[in-house]
Amino acid sequence: MNIVKVKLPSEHIEPDDRKVLERADIPINSSMADRVGHMVQSYCDGRRIAIFSGGDAKDDKTIPKEVRGIGRGSGFGSIRCRNAVQRPKEQAIRLLHQIVDIHAGGKVLAGVS
Repeated sequence: MNIVKVKLPSEHIEPDDRKVLERADIPINSSMADRVGHMVQSYCDGRRIAIFSGGDAKDDKTIPKEVRGIGRGSGFGSIRCRNAVQRPKEQAIRLLHQIVDIHAGGKVLAGVS
């Protein structure tokens, strides 16, 4: 099985791309999960593992939101190294625990303070 690293889809759509999506009857004003799901289906269709790159530095509210969207869209995970190492150690550890907890369905942090 191959692994494909892709960028997270944004809400921005170029005018020419918008026309293609409209002709193919693909929802344009979709959620992050819908956009991720479409990417997983179109790139992989179950034959490849799609890992989403974290991109530029983001705040502590945006990252969990994106991670949830990746999970809900059936993405296989995300790369968040830069977003962790650019923070103070305690903040980075807290962020990474939060990401793991999201991927584990809320079961990891139950006993962690």
